[in-house]
Amino acid sequence: MKYLTLNITTNEGDLLYAKDVDAANLCETFIRRLVSSLVAQNVIHTGEHYTVQITPHYGSTMRQQGKVAATATPPLQETWIALRYEADAAPDQPITYFTLELHVRERGLLIEHDFHPQDLSADFIAYGVEQALLSLGVLKNGQLYRIRFYAKDDANAQFDKEHLPTLEQQATSLIEFLSEESDAPAFPFRDPSAYPSVIAVGRGLPQPDDLRIFVRRSTYDALLEAAKISDQVEVGGILVGSVYRATDGGRLIVEVSDFIISEGLVSSVTELRYTFESWQSHQAQLREQFPGKRIVGWYHTHVITMPTNESESVATQSEDELVGGGTTMFFSQHDVFLHTQFFPDEWYVALVLDPWGKSLFFQWKNGQIVPCLAYHLYTDLGVAS
Repeated sequence: MKYLTLNITTNEGDLLYAKDVDAANLCETFIRRLVSSLVAQNVIHTGEHYTVQITPHYGSTMRQQGKVAATATPPLQETWIALRYEADAAPDQPITYFTLELHVRERGLLIEHDFHPQDLSADFIAYGVEQALLSLGVLKNGQLYRIRFYAKDDANAQFDKEHLPTLEQQATSLIEFLSEESDAPAFPFRDPSAYPSVIAVGRGLPQPDDLRIFVRRSTYDALLEAAKISDQVEVGGILVGSVYRATDGGRLIVEVSDFIISEGLVSSVTELRYTFESWQSHQAQLREQFPGKRIVGWYHTHVITMPTNESESVATQSEDELVGGGTTMFFSQHDVFLHTQFFPDEWYVALVLDPWGKSLFFQWKNGQIVPCLAYHLYTDLGVAS
């Protein structure tokens, strides 16, 4: 597996911080801003699809000017952004610069440019790392530091762990403030306005103390389609994505970018039951299919209308008065048990859908499971906007 290791050191070379990162998390905001600039210049057209390849280099022949050229069919790659190595990775040698190749599928267009590592990673460092290091006292206000990236190609990536030598000297065990097992993960920062072409959806107004939920549009459409074709028994699965601390100080941002369909579940027309074996299967698929991401919640369908008595379920009648037809969007007592058992942390969300296109998110708030009446859809990765 190709990935990068980030090291932050003092000017004297003392290591302050180290973390494994994948290319998509590192460069997403930078690439989106670059594409928006190219759209404004009419180099790329709105709605065109693109993929990105990033190649690390160790020499000193970085080009000062980029180029735009026609090319053959874009290279096939599984993800919208991928690392490419021209030779074997040199894991102990810091990368000098990156070449970014942006392939526009519709017109066979290649846009190529070289960038310094600090330019490509500026947003990731500023919002995802620097603020956390300042709050932990690892960095001081005004302190100068150096960043270095190392190219890796092995199966040893640990995206959920961060190495902090200064703090480790004061502790008896490794500080893992992005670990799934941590009691209080220190999620990276993200600006809520960084999401492109956001559409607000739902059946109410967002509340200041709601989780901010952002769902990738194609993922949302696929979930609706899955609910539509399963109108006989309840089906469900796991929501996959990322969790961020908001730069504006509000509640956490929960990003839903993918999902895993649960297999082998016990389901009927009225309920869906998770098993320990299905949970283990989800964890294995997460590691294999979505490295660097985490489980952020779950989804399931309702195919019949159920009572919404407060003693039996969590629901708001006002929602269903606004939209006729379909099922009642409720959270049954069994749903409450599953959410409490498997998804007890504050960032976990649950999405309820029905075959007729209705949907509702539920969230933790003040220790209770309550509806989140407003959420956001954002443009797919790799689509110019």
